[in-house]
Amino acid sequence: MAVFTVLTMAGAFLFQAAANGIFFGELEWGNTKAILSYFVTELALHYALVLICMAIAIILKNNVISMVIAVCLSMNVMTIVYGVINSAIQKIGIQNFQIYKYTITGKLSLLPMNPSGNECLAAFGVAIVFIVMMISVSSVVFQKRDI
Repeated sequence: MAVFTVLTMAGAFLFQAAANGIFFGELEWGNTKAILSYFVTELALHYALVLICMAIAIILKNNVISMVIAVCLSMNVMTIVYGVINSAIQKIGIQNFQIYKYTITGKLSLLPMNPSGNECLAAFGVAIVFIVMMISVSSVVFQKRDI
């Protein structure tokens, strides 16, 4: 899954660069450090999203439902669920809590094009937590199914 994610994102990046060069007649790269930090951060977040979708497919054992959930995750439909969770947490008494800051889809949608070091670090932290959780859950479910 990691190789697929890297190749797909690198291919999309190169295709976009070529398309910009063709359609606009020029290609200006900008700050290389900003481009690389954004690309690597997005790569980690997308890999975590791929592992979430894989874990859902392994856990549910239903291709249709897991594909629907994966499409909903990709289309950011989870913001509705996040709103319900935020409302419930605010009713408990915790104010100014936004769950999307701690989710993969939230980090993907909120990451600016020129992220600072702290924003990249926070996104990497969330990605690593989800990667470890999804690999662990998938492994446990897969092992129990083999027995």
